[in-house]
Amino acid sequence: MKTRSLVFINKTKDLGCLNKQLTGYHYAFSKKELSLLKEWQTSACQKYQMFDFSSEIIKLIILKLSMSPYLNQASFLMACKDFIYLFYACRKNEVKLIYDDELVERLYQLYLQNNGVIDKTLMQKAIKSVKRNNND
Repeated sequence: MKTRSLVFINKTKDLGCLNKQLTGYHYAFSKKELSLLKEWQTSACQKYQMFDFSSEIIKLIILKLSMSPYLNQASFLMACKDFIYLFYACRKNEVKLIYDDELVERLYQLYLQNNGVIDKTLMQKAIKSVKRNNND
C-alpha cells in the first residue's frame, strides 16, 4: 500500500520554515529526522490500512506537541512518532469525520490529561473518545 508523500518534508525551504516556527519552543529537526517522521507516517498508515490524504498532518502534530510542557529536545522526536500512531489509530476507529486539526487538538488534550504519556491506556481512551463523541 502506498501513501502520498509529504510535500513539506521534501522541500528545504519548508524545512527551514518548520524549524523557524519551532524556534520559540527550542526544538529543531534535521532532514534525517523529518524523513523518519515521514517513514513513521507511512508505517502508521499501513498498520491501520489507511491512505495519507493530508500532507499537513505531521506538521499539525509537530506544532501541537511543541507546546507540551512534558517534552524536551531529546524526547520530542519519539513523542511525535507516538502521536502519529495515535492519530491514525483514532482516524481508523472514528465513527464520523473529524477534521484533522480538531482530532489533533482532542488527542493533545487527552495527552495532557495523561501527564504527557502516550501509551496503550491513552490510545484506548482516545479511541473511545472519537467513537463516543461522534455518536452524540
